[in-house]
Amino acid sequence: MNRQKNNSTRCYTQSSPSTYVRETLPIDIVNVIATDYHQTGFYENWCMQSFQSVHGFIYLNNRRRKGKGKIDRVSVIWNPSTGQQIPLPKLGVRNCHSKSFLGYDPIEKQFKVLCITSFKEHHVLRLGTGGEHLWRKIECSFPHYPLKRTYAICTNGVLYYKNSKNTIVCFDVRYETFSFIEIKIYVNVLCLINYKGKLGLLVVFPNTGLAQLWVLDDTKKVEWSKHRFVFPDTTFEAIRLTDRGEIFGASNRSTAPFYVSYYNMEKESVERVKIKGIEDKVSMHYPGPYEFFIFPNHVENVMFLK
Repeated sequence: MNRQKNNSTRCYTQSSPSTYVRETLPIDIVNVIATDYHQTGFYENWCMQSFQSVHGFIYLNNRRRKGKGKIDRVSVIWNPSTGQQIPLPKLGVRNCHSKSFLGYDPIEKQFKVLCITSFKEHHVLRLGTGGEHLWRKIECSFPHYPLKRTYAICTNGVLYYKNSKNTIVCFDVRYETFSFIEIKIYVNVLCLINYKGKLGLLVVFPNTGLAQLWVLDDTKKVEWSKHRFVFPDTTFEAIRLTDRGEIFGASNRSTAPFYVSYYNMEKESVERVKIKGIEDKVSMHYPGPYEFFIFPNHVENVMFLK
């Protein structure tokens, strides 16, 4: 889902056309906007393991059980603007618990997929080179494996993901090198976020509305700044940060109506967007026939990858 500068929003799911209505909240006046839907289809009846939106392309990593303990895995690079879908070649390893992330190098304008199959094995696949897509094994001096439920972000050519509760892995997409940041924050970090081009750690204290945002101001000295605020809604199922520095959250899909909220930390204002027409798709108790994926910073990109 993406709210763009021209007041349009994109939500990626499987549904018929629908409209968004912005409610008027006590601390903000909101307008009416429209949305259009993109039908994916290629991940239907699959279990989504990870997903990212990077420079206009969405990376979907799917898997499903085939019976007798066998797992079928398919990873796809998808451009909603052009409809292009690129199934990635299988790595040829037996580990069904591998983790993979999409990164982008803005200098060489190069997309790469990083795949971690075990603590000691890491592979990279380059996209858009015009040749055959092949996996290459790369070296890492520090054996590691991402957390089971980790959300990766890519900013300024660096891919970030959590290795443990107190360690963040930094993968330089251009040079294909690893570095590590120790988190000296003794609270549970909810997610990694891109805060105005910097790495941010969002911490929300359950059932209180109190939240903290830690921003990495100096990557070499590893210096953080801390921002405290009160988050108006603690029932969100997905929390992200927009490019404008707003906290973005989607309501739990077991509630109706389905809505998203934008919280401006500087102005301490909330903008709520009610989504009409998809209640039967996302406002349901788990498990349900549909999954929804939210990308508040997705951008349009008409580039075709070869």
